[in-house]
Amino acid sequence: WDWRCSFFPADGFHRGRQPGAVMVLNASELALLQRLQRPALPRRRADGRLMGPLPVWQRLLRLLRFWIGQHLQRQPRSLGFLEQLAAGPAGTVHSALP
Repeated sequence: WDWRCSFFPADGFHRGRQPGAVMVLNASELALLQRLQRPALPRRRADGRLMGPLPVWQRLLRLLRFWIGQHLQRQPRSLGFLEQLAAGPAGTVHSALP
């Protein structure tokens, strides 16, 4: 599956790879982003762990930073806290979020 969409902070998403995009997401990443509108984080039924690997969550945090910076002209401290939490102690990346 080679579907992609490009993200532009001022304009949103465009289908396919577009020049000048700050990020390009695949279908799975976009689906996970869409599920963030729900009250609870998306979890796997089998074991209750968060859906998606840690690098995808880190990319989605980066996407939120781009969007918030463009539209709110500020960065909430909570995003920095989440990034530090995902990075783990002494800068080592956790293999999975609980």
